[in-house]
Amino acid sequence: MSSLDTLLVPTAAPDAETATFLLEIGTEELPSGSVAPAIEQLKAALTARLETELLSTSETDVETYATPRRLTLLARSLRRHQADQAVEARGPGVKAAFDASGAPTKAAQGFAAKQGIPVEALEVVGEYVVARTNRVGRAAGAVLAEIVPDLLKDVTFGKFMRWGAGNYRFGRPLRR
Repeated sequence: MSSLDTLLVPTAAPDAETATFLLEIGTEELPSGSVAPAIEQLKAALTARLETELLSTSETDVETYATPRRLTLLARSLRRHQADQAVEARGPGVKAAFDASGAPTKAAQGFAAKQGIPVEALEVVGEYVVARTNRVGRAAGAVLAEIVPDLLKDVTFGKFMRWGAGNYRFGRPLRR
């Protein structure tokens, strides 16, 4: 169980398909002019990522609350689990994927390996080689654990601060 699983609260019965997600970021005091732009950037980024990761529903709503020391996002009606997806990836052209005798080239072999399928499973569609796979959906907590750090890295400020080892930057040092 990831640490973010505990932050997903079922919106109905424990086996409900949707949940509520709360993200609260505690910082040292941000300049007053940075608070509103930061929370709007976080809201836009979270909304976009929830759609990209197939966690939002038609009822999903992201609310924001902010003070100079806290940036808070509350996302209601998130899917608790991503849906499984059929994925189609277009690879190299047929001429590059197969030699004159029809044997797969290194281009086809590399593409198949990258997609995690055997070369024999590649299909020719038009003038390209295509790999069709099924992506198994993941739990929302696991997906959120990956996207939240990215959200914080993408927020821009007029001036950034570094602290600790100096590798991470934000408007002010993050405290929680």
